[in-house]
Amino acid sequence: MAKHCLGWARCVLIGLVAVAMTLGVAARALARIAGGHGTKTDCYSEFEGIDATSSSGMPQVKCKDGDPCDQDHKCDGQCTFKIRLCINQHDVAGCTPPTSGLKSIQVIPPKFRSALTGGLSSKLSQSLCGDEGTITVLAHPGSARRTRNPGNKPGRQPLRVVAKVKGGKPDLDAITLFCSPRPAGEACPPPPTTTSTTDTVRCGNGVKEGTEECDGNDATACGGRGCRADCTCVPAPCPTATCNCAGGTPSKLSFVTALGSGTCGHADSDTTSNFFPLSCGGLYFGGSDVGVPLPSKVPDQGSSITRVCCNGTTLTVSGTSPSEVGGNRCAGGANHHNSCTTDGDCPGGKCRLLQCTKAGCLFGPPLPVPNTSHSGAATSTCVINVLSGDAAGTGDCNIGSTTNLNVPLSSQLFLTADLMPMRCAGGSTPGADCTRAGVGCGSDNGNCGSGTCTNDTGRCTSDGTACCSDGDCTSGTCETAACVGGTNVGKGCLADADCPSSTCRTFIQPCPICNPATTPAKCDGGPNQGLTCTPGDSAIDGDYPTSHDCPPPVAANIGALPISFVLDSGTMTKTGVDLPGEVNVFCGFCRNSVNNQFARRCNGSATGAACSCTPGASCPACSGGLCAAVPCTADTGCASVTGFKSCGQRTGGAFTALDVARTIVETGVPSGALTTGGPAKPGTLVSIFCIPPSFNPTVDAAAALPGPGAVAIPGMAQAFP
Repeated sequence: MAKHCLGWARCVLIGLVAVAMTLGVAARALARIAGGHGTKTDCYSEFEGIDATSSSGMPQVKCKDGDPCDQDHKCDGQCTFKIRLCINQHDVAGCTPPTSGLKSIQVIPPKFRSALTGGLSSKLSQSLCGDEGTITVLAHPGSARRTRNPGNKPGRQPLRVVAKVKGGKPDLDAITLFCSPRPAGEACPPPPTTTSTTDTVRCGNGVKEGTEECDGNDATACGGRGCRADCTCVPAPCPTATCNCAGGTPSKLSFVTALGSGTCGHADSDTTSNFFPLSCGGLYFGGSDVGVPLPSKVPDQGSSITRVCCNGTTLTVSGTSPSEVGGNRCAGGANHHNSCTTDGDCPGGKCRLLQCTKAGCLFGPPLPVPNTSHSGAATSTCVINVLSGDAAGTGDCNIGSTTNLNVPLSSQLFLTADLMPMRCAGGSTPGADCTRAGVGCGSDNGNCGSGTCTNDTGRCTSDGTACCSDGDCTSGTCETAACVGGTNVGKGCLADADCPSSTCRTFIQPCPICNPATTPAKCDGGPNQGLTCTPGDSAIDGDYPTSHDCPPPVAANIGALPISFVLDSGTMTKTGVDLPGEVNVFCGFCRNSVNNQFARRCNGSATGAACSCTPGASCPACSGGLCAAVPCTADTGCASVTGFKSCGQRTGGAFTALDVARTIVETGVPSGALTTGGPAKPGTLVSIFCIPPSFNPTVDAAAALPGPGAVAIPGMAQAFP
């Protein structure tokens, strides 16, 4: 989330280099404010849940009585701010939380201590956000001052927080809250309303619905342990046991993804070992005729936090709830980019659950899958991964290993193609979409102001001329990527191999971009175009950085695929089998071997009723259950599926047509001994899994689905008390 600290404090943006600010021009940052006096300590404590505006000096939070920022939504002569304090965070470049945690937190004025430190006093060594506190500021500074300057002077409330550490420099945070009166005669805005939705599940209505574990005072549902504000049960205490982890007993583990390099695996054929290397940080999918150049790049900075119980050095891993780990933000609506726990905190928008690991939480930033093959851009997709169940597995703190960490996913697919064929260059909105609706490449919607609307679709391979199609090139072809440097700089390319001594950078943006070229960063493309955002990852290619503040268009959703995703720090292997209708099958689903179409049945059961609903959606034909492909390991598993009695995948093999893969191998790396409260250590988690068909002919043909998938995710693991 955006950090805001000007003048006496450096401004840090998560995951990217801070953009220089023009002198005297106010900038805005939302949701989280460091407010510190230097990046080396700014992550010790941070304010969350408020907007900050400043052109000099300390951050200022400005609001008018009754405006959306006044969170009681009343014109009552005062502004209500809802703030919480986050400690020992990992979102400030150049800052590492103290290994032993904080010594104490001082709040000035002291009357606000309980509001800002709720839920933190006994957990100063952990990385978490406290309870949300309410601070009220009068809209007038007092009768005497109001007489001298009637109606013009806002009320103000300075806040100071000192996060102290043992034997080190403290973090000094400061903000000032301002509340302006609403002028006489100016109507009070109506309270924000929630956009109508077909989703009737609403946490906080006192009724347990959908995937909620509980709702309200529901002691029965939680076995008497209590129901939290995010409609999850207070977890049962860990069993009594002796923990032998260095540094004491851990309560949580975090894993933050990092960029990969080198090779982490390979595919073997019947005749050639290691004929196809698998890159670290690369996502592979599909059978041997996959038409999308692989791998797709796994984004960095994805943070997942799990709960652990310790026995000896063995860690039992389970999911954390949104309220346990914080870091959630509203996307869209009246409370956009402010902190939240449930959708009820985001009128008209959605609460994006960014770090937790229970069902409904997000897994990593939005994942763009551009199809950079020649003329393939139309089949590019944006993938939003959501946990469909709670994380569960084991680990060992002595060697830093992860074993069979089950992270069941619902991968939501958005067939977006290229969201921004034309983008602004220069001016006040650099990088913004300037494509005229319904026209596409070569158009200009006139929204670039003093900037220029430029081609962001393709370049000719011969000379680098901007192009929309092959017909625009005097020779060569028009490709949707260009060489960043080297002898072919600026020329169109298909892969890095076309760019000696350089890389091939795509022009396709299947997911909206969180553009750091503006201050603050803003969404380019998608329904939240122009809204403030926090990059969820680095600008690792032309389709990054992405952010859950910038979702893809809802209309582009083609369904959600269930993925049985299991992560491990050891070596994972999957071998294809020969079946009567197809050889080298890694992931079988019941199909018609003549037309290579796949069965859809209620709940993916061979005995389920036939159905045709969108994958991942509640299906009336299935009494509200899911309509899904039918997995199988042999033809006998399809005997009862009329018309689809052959078991197979779209095409045998995996990931490439260079040879027909028989075996897929991915090798992880344990992080090494983890010290509770100690520094993060590098490791690699791997997974080999099956991807069912999307039942969208365009996507399934390009991605060769159903078929296998494989990924190696480098990152940093850390244990917390």
